[in-house]
Amino acid sequence: MNDESATSPTGIIGRLAIATGFLTRLPVPGALFPAPPLPLAQAADAFALAGVIAALIPAFVLLAASMLGMPDLVSAVLAIAALAIVTGGLHEDGLADCGDGLAGYHEREKRLEIMRDSRIGAHGAVTLVLVLLLRVAALSAILAHAGGLGSAAILLGVAAASRAGMALFWFATPSARHEGLSASAGMPQKTAALRAQLIGLAILIVTALPFAPAGSLLIGLSFAALALYALRRVCLRQIGGQTGDVLGAAQLLAECALLCGLAIGG
Repeated sequence: MNDESATSPTGIIGRLAIATGFLTRLPVPGALFPAPPLPLAQAADAFALAGVIAALIPAFVLLAASMLGMPDLVSAVLAIAALAIVTGGLHEDGLADCGDGLAGYHEREKRLEIMRDSRIGAHGAVTLVLVLLLRVAALSAILAHAGGLGSAAILLGVAAASRAGMALFWFATPSARHEGLSASAGMPQKTAALRAQLIGLAILIVTALPFAPAGSLLIGLSFAALALYALRRVCLRQIGGQTGDVLGAAQLLAECALLCGLAIGG
């Protein structure tokens, strides 16, 4: 992917269609997809924008629930549920598989085999529940000090930044398999991964800073960087790299970490 195609309106729209079509269950008009089709990795610079699209309905649900006077906890649960519906639980599925595969004492191939299994085990269930609870609790705390409008804006920014983080994680971590979703999708180029970071960070700053202290934002970004760094170290040591499930886990962990940091805003 050269710089000219990266700045071409048609190229941007096509890559955004690919990213949105994969990362969400929202209907994307077929006419928007480029022909011939591009590998998912070449759409990595559109991940942050696709995150905004994914969070539009959940952000509206959050704002509407808050305006109707629902308790912050209920509003947060509804928003997180809406986000899971929009994405089809794609990232949640990856997180649960990682929880099962990376836990315990197994050889590399056994871990990868466990992660391929569609069934969820105890480790995966506990991991998924804990991350869900943290996201809901953090979003509820953000609602308490940022209000409905501020929390909805923050949710959009977090969705963008966490998916940008997933793109950088993908670029920085080799594939653990020679087959599978992540391997078949290729690897993002450095320029695409960095472009995703700039877009995601810009969106997060614009949406979060009017409603949350700068210190909370910095803490959230630090939490997210540490979470992705830790996940990368564990994956390199235990399975030799990343898989599609690991990328899903990376997005959710980054999102959870950002929300937890931004919850320190009272």
